[in-house]
Amino acid sequence: MANSVPELSARAQAIYDSMDFGTYYNPARNQILFHIADNGDAPCCYDTTVSESRIADYIGIAKGELPAKVYFGTNRTFPDDCGWNWVETRPVGFTTTYEGVQVYEGAYTYNGSRIVPSWGGSMFEALMPTLVLDEPRLAAASLGANDAAHATVQRRYAVETLGYPVWGMSPSATPAGVGYGEYGVRTLGSLGYPAGAVTPHAAALALAVTPREAVANLRQLATRYDLYGDYGLYDAVDPTSGQVTRTYLALDQAMILIAAANYLKDGVVQRRFAADPIVANVLPLLSAENFFE
Repeated sequence: MANSVPELSARAQAIYDSMDFGTYYNPARNQILFHIADNGDAPCCYDTTVSESRIADYIGIAKGELPAKVYFGTNRTFPDDCGWNWVETRPVGFTTTYEGVQVYEGAYTYNGSRIVPSWGGSMFEALMPTLVLDEPRLAAASLGANDAAHATVQRRYAVETLGYPVWGMSPSATPAGVGYGEYGVRTLGSLGYPAGAVTPHAAALALAVTPREAVANLRQLATRYDLYGDYGLYDAVDPTSGQVTRTYLALDQAMILIAAANYLKDGVVQRRFAADPIVANVLPLLSAENFFE
């Protein structure tokens, strides 16, 4: 939204106006596309609710380029009867209808907590949209509650199950510095990425939902490992060996920057996003659901 960068408002508005999120809508799936294969295979869609892609749904609905029902087109969990033996955990839940769309309100359980999973169980899938939208406040009974649950399970799994002194797993540079790796908490994912590197951007994202624990974790990362360089926090560390990836990834640095700005300045980016009047088109959808009733 242009309000987020007022010093570049004209340029930002031009870019924003030129974007048409309806281009990516697949009516047959009631989902947005992320890939169309050149070999004629069926198009691929973002099909899980807990994904960074939900911010595209928010903006597309707000602009009137996506139908409101797309918000309910993704899977909270894949249904218990889907027959896919790769699904990490059997869900519990119920079926209901929103905007004429039948929705399976499924959840996984972890040590007494209920979680709506992402695909891989990573932090940026769960929490990246909180950089611009205050889900804990606007979707308190659904995504907001789930955001907090993901951060809590990330911390407990790393500390209690893996014995790590720090926590926060999400796709990042590999500790060896060779390429990019997918890391997460398996029990938080439908498929579930393997455990591995801890990345500072994951801890920063948790500032939106578990700030006290996130601050303590960022301090631990910065003091326990040689993780702070000339341009900020390096991208990843292997907590078992202490090996640090001495590289910066622009996406991850941006998440750290915006998460810190929101934490230190009372949700400054979230408030600028919400100040656009068209965002009101999305708010009834956010408050409609209760994931865990």
